[in-house]
Amino acid sequence: MYINSKKFIPKRFSSGEMKLLSSIMDKYIINNKVEILFLNQESIFELFVIIDYYKQKNVCVDLILSYLPYQRMDHKGRDEVNTTKHVANIINSLKLNSLTICEPHCDISEFCNAKKISYVEMLEKEIKAKIGFGEDDYVCFTDKGSRNRYKNLQGKKIYFEKERDINTGLICKYDIMTEFDTSKKVLIVDDIISTGDTLCEAIEVLSKKGVNEIYILCGQIENNRYNNRVVKFSCVKHLFSTNALKKRATKKMTLFDVRRMIYG
Repeated sequence: MYINSKKFIPKRFSSGEMKLLSSIMDKYIINNKVEILFLNQESIFELFVIIDYYKQKNVCVDLILSYLPYQRMDHKGRDEVNTTKHVANIINSLKLNSLTICEPHCDISEFCNAKKISYVEMLEKEIKAKIGFGEDDYVCFTDKGSRNRYKNLQGKKIYFEKERDINTGLICKYDIMTEFDTSKKVLIVDDIISTGDTLCEAIEVLSKKGVNEIYILCGQIENNRYNNRVVKFSCVKHLFSTNALKKRATKKMTLFDVRRMIYG
């Protein structure tokens, strides 16, 4: 966690619970404001306690969330509770001066004073330069969501459309919707990689069509062993993402530091 661009590591009681000292907390206040960059290293509950401390002192709080918790639980019309809505209610109750959500997977209209920034858009030019992406190469969208989210990215486009089983959530239909030159580079873009199921489907289809140079750019990648599959395909040359969710880099995976991306 960073407060007004300075690293904040809370002290701890022997139980592991956070110990706040007003003499330390108040040093972070500048012009009666604090900007908090939350990197998911502490619990969301601890974040709320810190924010409430500052609010009780009538300090304006600007919050930047490197990852919005529960943002993927925004389903409607299923048995699953729309948890994202309840998270919005809780965060709104904090009466923040502003809220910045990095690479949101969900609609953020229910969050008050909220704006979004995209890691993918911030990294687009740098990654394309690294891989030698040319005018004849392709940007690939894994589904309708990523197509709408990143429609402003430059380059020729490849589109996929998918359908999931309503009961299981598993992909039951996955089709490529465009013709393309299989001899060119393909840069797959998406906001988040969880298990990697969708990416694996896309990579397999592209590979079978003859594409042998695939790169991946995603905003966030979950820290689990299942999504390591995506870089094991021989046609996948490299994956670029951020360390927002504590994933570790590998020889085929570069993770950009969120703090440096936001603060420069």
